[in-house]
Amino acid sequence: MTRLFTAFPLPDPVSDHLADYLPKLPAGVKSLGRDTWHITVVFHGEDDLRARVAALEEIDMTLPAPRLRLRGSGTFPGVGWIGVQADGALPAIVAAAGRSPEEYIPHVTIARWPKDQQVQLGLDDYTGPEWTPSELVLFTSERGPVYTPIGQVRLLHAEQPRPTC
Repeated sequence: MTRLFTAFPLPDPVSDHLADYLPKLPAGVKSLGRDTWHITVVFHGEDDLRARVAALEEIDMTLPAPRLRLRGSGTFPGVGWIGVQADGALPAIVAAAGRSPEEYIPHVTIARWPKDQQVQLGLDDYTGPEWTPSELVLFTSERGPVYTPIGQVRLLHAEQPRPTC
């Protein structure tokens, strides 16, 4: 079994914008490298790699890609994140990837700290550029963190014609 998650990678201009905006983080807070930034759609945990790749390939490729924008920030115990503003297309992608949209909080994890520590990121007013992801990617996750893409499904953009049968 392999630790797996499905996510939208951040395009370079979005990562550049966020990196330029990030303040110096408080002592005891570990900043995560921009090479790890992504919007997790579903964390699958320890799962069968072949079955998860097959499930990814079954996602309806006529689902429209969502318009996304990083906006605001928040925390979970021990985790700092940047929020994600999305249009109405995101819930269908989340459901197709195997997660209940009602239980989903889209975000990009940018920092970690001890769970008993209280941290304010000072990024509540952050607003990044808007973009439309071109693909949904399945990643393996190893401690470190090291994320390796192993499969993807292309997403339909508004300017693309819908596939016909």
